[in-house]
Amino acid sequence: MLMLCGGAGLLGLWIDVRFPGLAPADLMRAAIRIVAAFAIGYLVAPVLTLAVGAGLSPAAALMLLVLPALVLFFLTAIWMMRALQAMLPGMHR
Repeated sequence: MLMLCGGAGLLGLWIDVRFPGLAPADLMRAAIRIVAAFAIGYLVAPVLTLAVGAGLSPAAALMLLVLPALVLFFLTAIWMMRALQAMLPGMHR
C-alpha cells in the first residue's frame, strides 16, 4: 500500500510539473476538482468489488481502478495547495 500511494504521489507530481496548464486558475475551481476527486474515490470501492467479483484479478483491479483514483487525489491536493499559496501575499512563484 505504501508503494502504491508513493507511486501515485510521484505520478501526480509528475503530471503537475509536466502539464502545468491543467492546473485550475483559482481556488474555486481547485475546490470543485477536490470534490470531484472525492466523489470518484467514493465510487472506487464498489466498482473494485464488482470488478474482482466478475473475475478481474485483484492486482489488475488495483492498477486500473485504485491507482488512477489515488493519482487524482494527490494531483488535486497539489493544485489546492498551489491555489491557496497564490492567495498569500508575497508568496507567488
